[in-house]
Amino acid sequence: GAGAQSGTTTHTIDQSIRFNDDDSAYMYRNVDAPAFGNKYTMSFWAKFTNSDDYRRIITFRDKRGSGYPYGFLRLEKSDDSSSFQLTIFEYDTAISSNYPVYVVSAMKFRDYAAWYHIVVAIDTTQATASNRCRIYVNGVEETSLDSPTYHNQNTNLSIRGTHYIGRYYGTNDHWFSGSLSHLHFIDGTNYNATAFGSTDATTGEWKINTSPSVTYGTNGFFILK
Repeated sequence: GAGAQSGTTTHTIDQSIRFNDDDSAYMYRNVDAPAFGNKYTMSFWAKFTNSDDYRRIITFRDKRGSGYPYGFLRLEKSDDSSSFQLTIFEYDTAISSNYPVYVVSAMKFRDYAAWYHIVVAIDTTQATASNRCRIYVNGVEETSLDSPTYHNQNTNLSIRGTHYIGRYYGTNDHWFSGSLSHLHFIDGTNYNATAFGSTDATTGEWKINTSPSVTYGTNGFFILK
């Protein structure tokens, strides 16, 4: 729901990658095989650091260059600068000069000591626009969004090219600051949060599934730490 939300405070993540924006650290993966599908899923655990401006978590850029699709998942500073909001953005100038997908969670992240589990599930075949881009935080779907613009139905998505983790694709800026763990990128299948986690029967907290039963597809990948 909207408003501030705390992360998982007692459940621990054993392994993670630490990104320090001052170090300009990032990871990348080149994808050579073309993949024009209409579904993908991103799932990861994150601990955020309070920093300035926009912070890219993962971006992708079609390898054919300018004028072709790109997109990103980023943290965006809230209006009062006290917290972050999660933003999904996709743009395909090969289809149209005015074709943005822009979805921002109304929920604000301001617990910098806690781990969050985030799932973004895309399925453009859905008849209902709000079902084409779904966000889950700690197992709960975020249905309060700031004036979202969704994919057109049955849009084909280009996710070939280069995936950058921890930075913007085009320039040396907007570095991610924080920790990431168990990052899944799934090409061709839409999964919800229960594929990657579950609620602990004793504590009621959302906990990680370290061996999810998922299919990664042509361009999918998994990074443990």
